[in-house]
Amino acid sequence: EPKHEAESAAPEAQPAGAAGADGEPATEAEAEPEPEPEAAPRPKWEYTPTPQDYAAVFLDRESQERLRKRFPPLFPNEHYDHMTIMFEPSADQVLDHDDLFTEENTIHVVGYVQDEHAQTLLVEIENPHVQSHNRYAHITLSTAGGNGEAYAAKYSNTLLHRVAAIPEAKRVFYQVKGKDFPLVWHGVLPEAGTFAQSSACFENVQDERITVTGVYCVASAWDGEKRACSYVRENECAFCKFMKAGPCRKTFQAWEKCVASAKDEGSGDSFIDTCAAQTLQLKECIDAHPDYYTVLNQDDDDDDD
Repeated sequence: EPKHEAESAAPEAQPAGAAGADGEPATEAEAEPEPEPEAAPRPKWEYTPTPQDYAAVFLDRESQERLRKRFPPLFPNEHYDHMTIMFEPSADQVLDHDDLFTEENTIHVVGYVQDEHAQTLLVEIENPHVQSHNRYAHITLSTAGGNGEAYAAKYSNTLLHRVAAIPEAKRVFYQVKGKDFPLVWHGVLPEAGTFAQSSACFENVQDERITVTGVYCVASAWDGEKRACSYVRENECAFCKFMKAGPCRKTFQAWEKCVASAKDEGSGDSFIDTCAAQTLQLKECIDAHPDYYTVLNQDDDDDDD
C-alpha cells in the first residue's frame, strides 16, 4: 500500500547556501556542519599535596633481595622499599622534580645501624639532583612497630640521629678503611623523649661496595606490586632537559619560572627586562661550568671559523 504522507521519504538535503523549498536560503540546520575544533593540548601535570605522601627512590626487586640477603630482617615489620627524598612535599617541590621521575638512580650503602627496635642503612645517592631532605639519607630494613606506632618506619631517621649524637659513633659514619678510627661502634643510646634507652651498634660497610638501584617517584604514583612509577610527564623540549641535567639546574628553573610568569601576565617580550637578574645569574652559572655547557658556545665558535 502507498505510505501515508507523514511517512514519506524526507526531501534530499540541500547544499550549503542553496534555497529551501520555499525559495528562501537554507537555514543553519540545513547547512553542512562546521568541522570540530582541534582538541586542546594536554595541560602539564599538576600535583595536589596529600597527607603522608612522599617522594622517594623506590628499589627494584633485585636490589631488595640483595639487601635482604646481606642484612636479614630482625623485626616483624619488613620494609626494604625505598630511600625517602621528601616527606609531604609541596606542589612546587614536586613540580621542580617531576622531570626526574621514572629515572633510575644508583644508591651506595655506607653503613648499617640497629638497636632494639629497628635496623636501617645509611646511604648516599649518586644523582646530585636527587638528594634526600633528611640529614642522614637511609633505607629502612625492618622495625618492631607498624604504622602509627612508636617504632614504625619513620623511627629509622630518629635512630640515625640518636647514634650521631654520640661522637664516638658518628666518627664511624663516613670513615674509610685503614684510618685510625674503627669501623664498628657498639654502645647504649640514652633515653630521648618518648624513646627508651636502647643498646645499639653501627658498622661502616663502605669497603663492601654495596650498590642498589631504584626509580624516583612520588608514593601516590608508585605501584608497589609492579615496582613501577605510573607518572607520565608531558613532553619537554630537548634544550630544557639538557639544561636541567647539568649543574645549573636550579638557576635555569628560576629563569624558566620567571619567563613563564611574565608571559602568563601578558608581559610579552618585556620578560627580557623583568627577568634580567635571572638571565644574568644563568649566564654566570653557565660560564662557571664550561665542561658541561660548552656545547652552547659551539655555534658561535663555528661562526668564527
